[in-house]
Amino acid sequence: RGERGLWIVVASRLLVGFFKQSLTMTTSLMTSGSGDKTAEVGRISACLTLGWIVGPTLGSLLASRAGLEYVPRASAAIMAFNAVAAAAVLSDEGEKG
Repeated sequence: RGERGLWIVVASRLLVGFFKQSLTMTTSLMTSGSGDKTAEVGRISACLTLGWIVGPTLGSLLASRAGLEYVPRASAAIMAFNAVAAAAVLSDEGEKG
């Protein structure tokens, strides 16, 4: 059992390392255009803060109502939706520019 736990920790750290740069890329994309860069970075910071407050709150509510096994499923579904939405928006931006 201990060895399985170690592999889960290693796998989770690999996933975090793989997706960690998304904030750096997002900041770069939002501040690369012409406009108020301070406002863009402030908007990113506000969204991150909102996520840190709302995410655990909704996760604990979902766990208490539906069960703990639904929390990672909901998180994965939200992440998939965000990926599709970002791809659609970024492909639209690429066609305009």
